[in-house]
Amino acid sequence: MRCGRMPRGSGVVILLGFLLAIALAAWGDVTSDPTGDASFESRVIGVARQLRLGISVASFAVAAPTIQDLRLHAQQLINLLEGSEGRHYIPPEGGDSVAIGLLAEVASWADRFQEVDVEPPLRVRWGVAARNVHAYLTIALDAALSILTERRFDAASTTMFRIYAYLAAAYEQPTGAPAIPALKTVLRGLGIVEPTRDR
Repeated sequence: MRCGRMPRGSGVVILLGFLLAIALAAWGDVTSDPTGDASFESRVIGVARQLRLGISVASFAVAAPTIQDLRLHAQQLINLLEGSEGRHYIPPEGGDSVAIGLLAEVASWADRFQEVDVEPPLRVRWGVAARNVHAYLTIALDAALSILTERRFDAASTTMFRIYAYLAAAYEQPTGAPAIPALKTVLRGLGIVEPTRDR
């Protein structure tokens, strides 16, 4: 290797690291307060932001260069899904902790649906959507946990692809075909425009 040149692939690794650092800087901004009095709409927006962050982390992690990096990203996703009370939660070094995980928050929605004045059929559809979101997040958590003990890089990388797909399904990506209701069903029902980090 010539002096002054970076090894092949270093630019991609540096770029991915930079993008991930930006994404993780937003971690604390979207954390729900489990004891707060935030409205149901605010909590749904918080979940949407956290879930979009999780999707970003999974997409960055797919290109991770080593199995150690994949395990680090898997742990970040576990923390996001379980929250600080989770059985597998590991506090990040020098970072913001996730006060409540996505799974716990979505599980609480059945009771919180009563706060919103909507027609009974819509409330039933929201219930189905919440169950679907919870199911996808549970599958994503199981997959992330499996990466922590996986020894083969190719298998761990493939599992991260699956995690990305599960998180995207939990968000209910729009398609032209009929879709299984999930988070976007609740957002649309509340009249919430796609939340962004700036809002």
